[in-house]
Amino acid sequence: MTYLYKLIMNFKFFLPLLFLIGFSANAQHKAFDSLRLVLPIGHTGGVNSAVCSPNGKRILTASEDNTVRLWDASTGKLLLTFEGHKYPVTSAAFSSDNKTVLTASVWEESAYLWDASTGKLLHIVEGHTGNVNSAVFSSDNRTVLTASEDNTAYLSDASTGKLIHILEGHTSDVYSARFSPDGSRVVTASWDKTAKIWEASKGKLLQTLYGHTKPVTSANFSADGSRVVTASDDNTAKIWDVTKGKLIHSLEGHTDRIKSANFSADGSRVMTASWDGTAKIWYASKGKLL
Repeated sequence: MTYLYKLIMNFKFFLPLLFLIGFSANAQHKAFDSLRLVLPIGHTGGVNSAVCSPNGKRILTASEDNTVRLWDASTGKLLLTFEGHKYPVTSAAFSSDNKTVLTASVWEESAYLWDASTGKLLHIVEGHTGNVNSAVFSSDNRTVLTASEDNTAYLSDASTGKLIHILEGHTSDVYSARFSPDGSRVVTASWDKTAKIWEASKGKLLQTLYGHTKPVTSANFSADGSRVVTASDDNTAKIWDVTKGKLIHSLEGHTDRIKSANFSADGSRVMTASWDGTAKIWYASKGKLL
């Protein structure tokens, strides 16, 4: 029995109930007028991520159905479907000028660059020999940063997709990679229990952040670029001095692995999200739970 046939049959049996519950003629008219046969549109699989465009006008969703879809934020209307991935898409990001979309699938060794206005595939960022875990733009949109299960992160030209630098030094999967707000540095988080800070222009390693006892799941800069917060499967998050690579505070209180940690926009707070079913807010300057 098809989905449409089920809808029609349900609709058929629902109609007599409108009369049995004693609607007035006017109420019946309004009920009939409000009934619509709505067919499902959009993704046919689970949605892994949803992000808003920098100008707030569009929403980008990445799905298990191997596609990314672009929606009008004010109406919910589907605008474009980006098709080309062979496996579920785990992340999607806008460039800061809203013109380009960057997507990655955890089961593929490449990231894809798309025209945000037409849905046309522009470039495939290739070179990794392991699946790509994350992909982001630099703040000036000139560079793409990808993190991979091949123990590396790649810096690639966003206009051509060609490789610029390989960030090598981790001894296990690189789970995530992020630019500093000014684009001068990169921080990588790895299953080797460390995070590393790199000079983006040269691909040079600057600092290795030691201290976690289990894989580091995420690492993010503060807005001024002076600190990094890392999250780990060891149930802690840690705040570090970027220049010295020195530990400032260890945020302890979760009872299960922490999957993400981020600074507030003003850098005064840190929020952590954990598999223990909670999120926590901390004073960044004191490392104390707020």
